[in-house]
Amino acid sequence: MRVWLTRKLADVVDGIDLSGRVVGDVLDLPVREASLLMAEQYAEPDRRATLRGQRDLSESADRENAA
Repeated sequence: MRVWLTRKLADVVDGIDLSGRVVGDVLDLPVREASLLMAEQYAEPDRRATLRGQRDLSESADRENAA
């Protein structure tokens, strides 16, 4: 699961190694680790992938309608 790191107060949070990571990084983590970071408010879901997918779908529909 991709999450966006929104804060970092330590290099290890709930056993998850964040060393070498900075706020703003997008992390691809197992669902359990991503969920822990989100529960502790260290991360949010990476919505850019969702928005990109929605945009791709709408562009595809526009092309089909134009044809």
